[in-house]
Amino acid sequence: MLQQVLNTHPAIVCLHEYNLDRLIATVDQLFTIDREQTMVIRAAVRGGEHEADLLKSANTDYPVIREVDFDNIVFGIIGASSKKSDVAVLADKKPNYHLYSEGKDLYEKYGIEPTSLMIIRNPLEVINSSIARRNNTLIQADHWHIRDVHEAINEWIMNWEYAASRLDDPNFHILRYDDLGTNFDREAERLAAILGVDNQFENIFYRPPHEQRTQALTPEEAEVVDHCLGALIARWGTSDLRSMLESTPRILREIPDRSTVKLGGGAEGFGISLHGFSPVEVDWRWTFGPKATITFQIAGGRAASEAWVELELTPFFGARSEFPLILRAPGGQQAVHVIKAHEMAAGSARCGLLLPAPDGVVELELVMPAIKERHEEPVVDTRRLGVQLRALTARLVV
Repeated sequence: MLQQVLNTHPAIVCLHEYNLDRLIATVDQLFTIDREQTMVIRAAVRGGEHEADLLKSANTDYPVIREVDFDNIVFGIIGASSKKSDVAVLADKKPNYHLYSEGKDLYEKYGIEPTSLMIIRNPLEVINSSIARRNNTLIQADHWHIRDVHEAINEWIMNWEYAASRLDDPNFHILRYDDLGTNFDREAERLAAILGVDNQFENIFYRPPHEQRTQALTPEEAEVVDHCLGALIARWGTSDLRSMLESTPRILREIPDRSTVKLGGGAEGFGISLHGFSPVEVDWRWTFGPKATITFQIAGGRAASEAWVELELTPFFGARSEFPLILRAPGGQQAVHVIKAHEMAAGSARCGLLLPAPDGVVELELVMPAIKERHEEPVVDTRRLGVQLRALTARLVV
């Protein structure tokens, strides 16, 4: 809905799911010759006293117009296609934004520092909608990635925890879906101030119904939602969103002691919180950056508990013969594992760490110094892959 609200403004165009990234990448191709020619000249004369003169000559033959024309070309294409003559803000709808690194990539590649707007909705409404789409997928009337209520809950929790982690970021702003429906004028003024435009948004929002929609959930599914998120749902209409995020930055669900959780299908059901991981791919999840975190709670934990956590995983070796992996706890405890490619006959490795688990809460960071670069095969997959995490085993020691 936020995308549609933004597009009612005469100076804003919000594209649909990653199309802005594609447009920027396409415009970038216009500057490839300029960039490569300049790099060749620099390499040829680096250290020479005539470098400045040669570069000036190169810029005459191959004008590096990026700084002047890049934005003009992007905005020109958008203006022509949207028929809006004075576009000042370009936006892109990005579901589950925490799974990707486009914001960081835009800054590193183009110097663009994006503003992020995240809309958060009552978890009961979101999960009900997700299960409705799951039900339609089962009869081939939709194509939806969520398979059960546990996955729907986990997806909402991951977005919630991501929002809580970025509350102090001046370029990150949160909005409550319900507030747009109940006080559109106030939220529209806030949106305009964030984006630096006049408030010309059109109110296309309907007032949310008093009764929360649960028609897609079976009684058993509704009970699971209530058990996991009932306390938060009960506060939804009476508490400020920011204060709720500050007071409940993490939502932990217990796993049984001495249990093994399959990450391809069981992580959602057992409540493993994963950050820096892909969605389920067959029976694993990839990490896609130099760091990733795993958080969960073991039933029966005490204040002084410790836990042994063992991961079953497969690294991305690429052309390398070994893969270093560091498992690290918040208190500094760590284990360094160097996984050898020639020892991977079984298809996966097991790496573990003994770490503090106060009240059964486990926080484990994966640090991967050598991960897939974008130019490495398979080049069609540009993610910075680290390890395929297949399963997790946890047991309390104290």
